[in-house]
Amino acid sequence: ATNWATTNWATTSTNFLTAKPAVSLSLGGSPLSENGGSCTVTATLAVVSYSNVTVNLNFTGNAISNVDYTLSATQLVITAGSLSSALTLTGANDYLIEGTETAAVSIVSLINGTNGAVTNVDAVITDDDAAPTVDNDGGASNITSSAATLNGNLTSTGGSPCQVWIYWGTNDGGTAIGSWQTNASFGQVAAGFLSTNLSGLMTNQSYWYRCYATNW
Repeated sequence: ATNWATTNWATTSTNFLTAKPAVSLSLGGSPLSENGGSCTVTATLAVVSYSNVTVNLNFTGNAISNVDYTLSATQLVITAGSLSSALTLTGANDYLIEGTETAAVSIVSLINGTNGAVTNVDAVITDDDAAPTVDNDGGASNITSSAATLNGNLTSTGGSPCQVWIYWGTNDGGTAIGSWQTNASFGQVAAGFLSTNLSGLMTNQSYWYRCYATNW
Protein backbone atom coordinates (compact mmCIF):
# COMPACT_ATOMS: atom_id res chain seq x y z
CA ALA A 1 0.00 0.00 0.00
CA THR A 2 1.15 3.55 -0.58
CA ASN A 3 -0.25 7.00 0.11
CA TRP A 4 2.52 8.51 -1.97
CA ALA A 5 4.25 10.00 1.04
CA THR A 6 5.11 6.69 2.65
CA THR A 7 4.81 3.00 1.63
CA ASN A 8 4.26 -0.21 3.50
CA TRP A 9 4.08 -3.97 2.76
CA ALA A 10 1.88 -6.54 4.44
CA THR A 11 3.65 -8.32 7.24
CA THR A 12 3.80 -11.67 5.39
CA SER A 13 3.19 -13.13 1.97
CA THR A 14 0.24 -15.49 1.51
CA ASN A 15 0.75 -18.74 -0.37
CA PHE A 16 -1.94 -20.48 -2.44
CA LEU A 17 -2.04 -23.50 -4.72
CA THR A 18 -4.16 -23.67 -7.85
CA ALA A 19 -6.47 -26.66 -8.05
CA LYS A 20 -5.80 -29.63 -10.30
CA PRO A 21 -8.66 -30.45 -12.66
CA ALA A 22 -10.57 -33.70 -12.15
CA VAL A 23 -10.17 -36.33 -14.87
CA SER A 24 -12.90 -38.85 -15.76
CA LEU A 25 -13.00 -41.69 -18.26
CA SER A 26 -15.78 -42.48 -20.70
CA LEU A 27 -16.30 -45.25 -23.24
CA GLY A 28 -17.92 -45.22 -26.66
CA GLY A 29 -18.53 -48.09 -29.08
CA SER A 30 -18.65 -51.01 -26.66
CA PRO A 31 -19.46 -53.87 -27.13
CA LEU A 32 -17.18 -54.35 -30.13
CA SER A 33 -16.48 -57.32 -32.38
CA GLU A 34 -13.15 -59.11 -32.07
CA ASN A 35 -12.97 -59.01 -35.87
CA GLY A 36 -11.76 -55.42 -36.21
CA GLY A 37 -14.42 -53.70 -34.14
CA SER A 38 -13.29 -50.66 -32.18
CA CYS A 39 -14.25 -48.46 -29.27
CA THR A 40 -12.96 -45.18 -27.89
CA VAL A 41 -11.71 -44.49 -24.37
CA THR A 42 -11.77 -40.76 -23.61
CA ALA A 43 -10.25 -38.87 -20.68
CA THR A 44 -12.07 -35.59 -20.03
CA LEU A 45 -11.27 -32.71 -17.69
CA ALA A 46 -13.90 -31.08 -15.50
CA VAL A 47 -12.44 -27.68 -16.45
CA VAL A 48 -9.84 -26.52 -18.95
CA SER A 49 -6.28 -26.62 -17.67
CA TYR A 50 -3.47 -24.38 -18.84
CA SER A 51 -0.96 -27.15 -18.16
CA ASN A 52 -0.69 -30.49 -19.90
CA VAL A 53 -2.49 -33.26 -17.98
CA THR A 54 -1.00 -36.74 -18.29
CA VAL A 55 -3.27 -39.74 -17.71
CA ASN A 56 -1.46 -43.05 -17.09
CA LEU A 57 -3.67 -46.06 -17.72
CA ASN A 58 -3.71 -49.72 -16.75
CA PHE A 59 -5.29 -52.48 -18.84
CA THR A 60 -6.58 -55.62 -17.13
CA GLY A 61 -9.51 -58.02 -17.53
CA ASN A 62 -9.68 -61.40 -19.25
CA ALA A 63 -8.96 -59.82 -22.64
CA ILE A 64 -5.21 -59.50 -23.19
CA SER A 65 -3.58 -56.50 -24.85
CA ASN A 66 -1.83 -57.32 -28.16
CA VAL A 67 -3.58 -60.70 -28.18
CA ASP A 68 -7.31 -59.97 -28.02
CA TYR A 69 -7.06 -56.28 -28.87
CA THR A 70 -4.63 -53.53 -29.85
CA LEU A 71 -4.33 -49.97 -28.57
CA SER A 72 -3.57 -46.71 -30.34
CA ALA A 73 -1.98 -45.46 -27.08
CA THR A 74 -1.45 -46.59 -23.51
CA GLN A 75 -1.19 -43.08 -22.06
CA LEU A 76 -3.30 -40.01 -22.72
CA VAL A 77 -2.06 -36.43 -22.65
CA ILE A 78 -4.65 -33.68 -22.51
CA THR A 79 -2.79 -30.70 -23.87
CA ALA A 80 -3.03 -27.28 -22.25
CA GLY A 81 -6.23 -25.54 -23.28
CA SER A 82 -7.97 -28.78 -24.30
CA LEU A 83 -10.69 -30.64 -22.47
CA SER A 84 -10.06 -34.23 -23.56
CA SER A 85 -7.88 -36.84 -25.21
CA ALA A 86 -8.82 -40.31 -26.51
CA LEU A 87 -7.41 -43.65 -27.57
CA THR A 88 -8.83 -46.38 -29.78
CA LEU A 89 -9.12 -50.01 -28.69
CA THR A 90 -9.47 -52.39 -31.67
CA GLY A 91 -10.45 -56.05 -31.53
CA ALA A 92 -7.92 -58.61 -32.81
CA ASN A 93 -9.44 -61.51 -34.71
CA ASP A 94 -8.60 -65.12 -33.91
CA TYR A 95 -10.15 -68.54 -34.43
CA LEU A 96 -10.63 -69.45 -30.76
CA ILE A 97 -14.05 -69.91 -29.22
CA GLU A 98 -13.56 -67.73 -26.17
CA GLY A 99 -16.92 -66.15 -25.50
CA THR A 100 -17.26 -62.53 -24.48
CA GLU A 101 -14.10 -60.94 -23.06
CA THR A 102 -13.54 -57.69 -21.19
CA ALA A 103 -10.72 -55.15 -21.37
CA ALA A 104 -10.78 -53.17 -18.13
CA VAL A 105 -9.23 -49.70 -18.46
CA SER A 106 -8.39 -47.70 -15.35
CA ILE A 107 -6.50 -44.57 -14.32
CA VAL A 108 -3.44 -45.50 -12.28
CA SER A 109 -1.79 -42.10 -11.94
CA LEU A 110 -2.11 -38.50 -13.08
CA ILE A 111 0.22 -35.59 -13.62
CA ASN A 112 -1.45 -32.19 -13.08
CA GLY A 113 -4.82 -33.82 -12.50
CA THR A 114 -6.94 -35.61 -9.90
CA ASN A 115 -9.32 -38.53 -10.12
CA GLY A 116 -12.78 -37.62 -11.26
CA ALA A 117 -16.07 -39.45 -10.84
CA VAL A 118 -15.28 -42.27 -13.28
CA THR A 119 -11.80 -43.81 -13.24
CA ASN A 120 -12.63 -47.26 -14.68
CA VAL A 121 -14.39 -48.40 -17.84
CA ASP A 122 -14.89 -51.88 -19.28
CA ALA A 123 -14.70 -52.52 -23.03
CA VAL A 124 -16.64 -55.68 -23.96
CA ILE A 125 -15.25 -57.70 -26.89
CA THR A 126 -17.69 -60.13 -28.48
CA ASP A 127 -16.51 -63.42 -29.97
CA ASP A 128 -17.39 -64.05 -33.62
CA ASP A 129 -16.27 -67.69 -33.56
CA ALA A 130 -18.57 -70.67 -33.05
CA ALA A 131 -18.20 -74.43 -32.93
CA PRO A 132 -18.53 -76.17 -36.30
CA THR A 133 -21.51 -78.43 -36.91
CA VAL A 134 -21.19 -81.78 -38.62
CA ASP A 135 -23.39 -84.84 -38.98
CA ASN A 136 -23.45 -88.32 -40.47
CA ASP A 137 -27.23 -88.50 -40.65
CA GLY A 138 -27.13 -89.75 -44.26
CA GLY A 139 -25.51 -92.95 -43.12
CA ALA A 140 -23.34 -95.29 -45.12
CA SER A 141 -23.97 -96.11 -48.79
CA ASN A 142 -22.71 -98.53 -51.44
CA ILE A 143 -22.56 -101.27 -48.81
CA THR A 144 -21.29 -104.68 -49.96
CA SER A 145 -19.90 -107.67 -48.10
CA SER A 146 -16.45 -106.03 -47.90
CA ALA A 147 -16.85 -102.33 -48.71
CA ALA A 148 -18.89 -99.22 -47.90
CA THR A 149 -18.94 -95.48 -48.37
CA LEU A 150 -19.14 -93.40 -45.19
CA ASN A 151 -20.96 -90.09 -45.72
CA GLY A 152 -20.96 -86.90 -43.69
CA ASN A 153 -21.97 -83.27 -43.94
CA LEU A 154 -20.11 -80.29 -42.53
CA THR A 155 -23.06 -77.93 -42.20
CA SER A 156 -21.09 -75.01 -40.70
CA THR A 157 -17.44 -74.20 -40.11
CA GLY A 158 -18.36 -71.80 -37.31
CA GLY A 159 -16.82 -68.96 -39.28
CA SER A 160 -13.26 -70.25 -38.95
CA PRO A 161 -10.95 -72.65 -40.85
CA CYS A 162 -12.20 -76.13 -40.06
CA GLN A 163 -10.75 -79.66 -40.15
CA VAL A 164 -12.87 -82.81 -40.42
CA TRP A 165 -12.38 -86.52 -39.71
CA ILE A 166 -14.54 -89.60 -40.02
CA TYR A 167 -13.85 -92.11 -37.25
CA TRP A 168 -14.96 -95.69 -37.66
CA GLY A 169 -14.56 -99.21 -36.29
CA THR A 170 -16.29 -102.34 -35.11
CA ASN A 171 -17.19 -100.65 -31.80
CA ASP A 172 -18.96 -97.36 -31.18
CA GLY A 173 -16.28 -95.02 -29.83
CA GLY A 174 -18.81 -92.29 -29.06
CA THR A 175 -17.22 -88.86 -28.69
CA ALA A 176 -13.85 -90.09 -27.41
CA ILE A 177 -11.30 -89.90 -30.22
CA GLY A 178 -9.08 -92.51 -28.62
CA SER A 179 -11.91 -95.05 -28.49
CA TRP A 180 -12.17 -95.37 -32.27
CA GLN A 181 -10.11 -97.92 -34.16
CA THR A 182 -9.28 -95.84 -37.21
CA ASN A 183 -10.09 -92.61 -39.00
CA ALA A 184 -9.99 -90.79 -42.30
CA SER A 185 -8.79 -87.18 -42.25
CA PHE A 186 -10.11 -84.63 -44.74
CA GLY A 187 -7.84 -81.81 -43.59
CA GLN A 188 -9.13 -78.26 -43.80
CA VAL A 189 -12.38 -78.16 -45.75
CA ALA A 190 -15.26 -75.84 -46.53
CA ALA A 191 -18.82 -76.59 -45.46
CA GLY A 192 -20.45 -79.31 -47.53
CA PHE A 193 -20.80 -83.05 -48.03
CA LEU A 194 -17.85 -85.41 -47.65
CA SER A 195 -17.30 -89.14 -47.88
CA THR A 196 -14.65 -91.82 -47.68
CA ASN A 197 -14.62 -95.26 -49.26
CA LEU A 198 -13.76 -98.31 -47.16
CA SER A 199 -12.64 -101.67 -48.49
CA GLY A 200 -11.45 -104.91 -46.94
CA LEU A 201 -14.31 -105.00 -44.43
CA MET A 202 -15.29 -108.25 -42.75
CA THR A 203 -18.39 -110.02 -44.00
CA ASN A 204 -21.51 -109.86 -41.80
CA GLN A 205 -19.79 -107.48 -39.35
CA SER A 206 -21.41 -104.42 -37.77
CA TYR A 207 -19.50 -101.16 -38.07
CA TRP A 208 -20.00 -97.74 -36.52
CA TYR A 209 -18.77 -94.38 -37.68
CA ARG A 210 -19.00 -90.78 -36.59
CA CYS A 211 -17.91 -87.46 -38.10
CA TYR A 212 -15.79 -85.04 -36.08
CA ALA A 213 -14.98 -81.39 -36.86
CA THR A 214 -12.86 -78.78 -35.13
CA ASN A 215 -11.95 -75.18 -35.93
CA TRP A 216 -9.23 -74.91 -33.28
